[in-house]
Amino acid sequence: MRKIPPQTLAHIASDREVRRRVARESHWWFFCLYFAHYIRYAVAPFHYEMFRLSEDVRYKLLVFMAFRGSGKSTIYTLSYVLWAILGKQQKKCVLIISRTQVLVATHMRNIRQELESNKLLRDDLGPFKEEQDKYGVSSIALPFLNARIMGASREQSIRGVRHGEYRPDLVICDDLEDSSAADTPDERNSTYHWFQHEVVPVGDKDTRIIVLGNLIHERSLVMRLRDSIAAKEIHGIFRAYPLLDNNGRSLWRGKFKSKKDIALLRANITDREAWHREYMLVLPYDEIYDRPEYADLLQSFYLKFVHLNQQKEENIFSTHLHDMGFEISAPYGGKELEEVMDQLQPHFQEEERKRQAMERRKPVPPRLKPSDDLSEDELDSVSDPYWPAKEKSGESCQADYYDFGEDDFDPYSGDDES
Repeated sequence: MRKIPPQTLAHIASDREVRRRVARESHWWFFCLYFAHYIRYAVAPFHYEMFRLSEDVRYKLLVFMAFRGSGKSTIYTLSYVLWAILGKQQKKCVLIISRTQVLVATHMRNIRQELESNKLLRDDLGPFKEEQDKYGVSSIALPFLNARIMGASREQSIRGVRHGEYRPDLVICDDLEDSSAADTPDERNSTYHWFQHEVVPVGDKDTRIIVLGNLIHERSLVMRLRDSIAAKEIHGIFRAYPLLDNNGRSLWRGKFKSKKDIALLRANITDREAWHREYMLVLPYDEIYDRPEYADLLQSFYLKFVHLNQQKEENIFSTHLHDMGFEISAPYGGKELEEVMDQLQPHFQEEERKRQAMERRKPVPPRLKPSDDLSEDELDSVSDPYWPAKEKSGESCQADYYDFGEDDFDPYSGDDES
């Protein structure tokens, strides 16, 4: 997508009918017209792809995993929610689900603030009013379009939620999991079971479901949906957007223009594992992968997974970003990294062999045998402090210095008596 000249934006924004007609056809134009105040940096290629996929109604399930601060919630939980109602998709009942009621309240407050303070948006969509419906779910009514936006947390029941005759025709799942909710297999299975048996059936055959998340665990909800999409068990699109691609290229050059910008961001994240999980979409991470001698091996590993992703077609692999020169293998977890470790084993074994050889070349200091292993003669010999000299001169090694009397040798007299 090309950058829209400010003069064109100003002309469209000044004509209500033109504005509504253009915004109705394109989510990207809608965002530029009504949410231009959110554009602080040049939009990245992966943002364009997210806008394009939001407009493509062929896919009922979209799953996005992106680095922290990527703007995914702004695009989908705020902008797309409103465009799906105002635009050509004409959604009537939008349901936003998050992990906690606090997160839900935050999303609903952001939408309400835009509806109240954004003059263009208010003029085109208003009037609005917020109310609590009979299900105890916070909602915002848009009576002008006979539409409603509802919010619910993971703890609330969403069975039977509807707006008049409309069941939810758009469901946004934003941050359903955190690390504490994915600690054990039971917790991860519970979340997946809840999604399949509560969220998926809440709508009808034309309902779109958008899942936004980060890399929490290799068997988290987002990763399991990715695997199901890759295996074509379900029809949908999965996209992963790490901050940097395999070659260290920033996916958002408008915000992170140089390596210095990346270094400044990383300096604020002292936990190495958090950096790789939240920004690089790699879990788990071991410092061994930073060692320069493994750079070529890791690069071949990356290319292998790029090739595998290409074979999964557009369901998993972003041809849009690949055509722009980005090589993305993330996300990957333990089962993929185990393959790397298998390939590294010969290197580890060679290092261990060299270490053992170095140990063998070191001089070994003499050590006395434990007394339990010595014979009586050996004990007598070892007890004689003059034994090494006697042995060398051929004298008897049987010590008789134990028979010395105190008059025979006085170590403090300075003279020996003969």
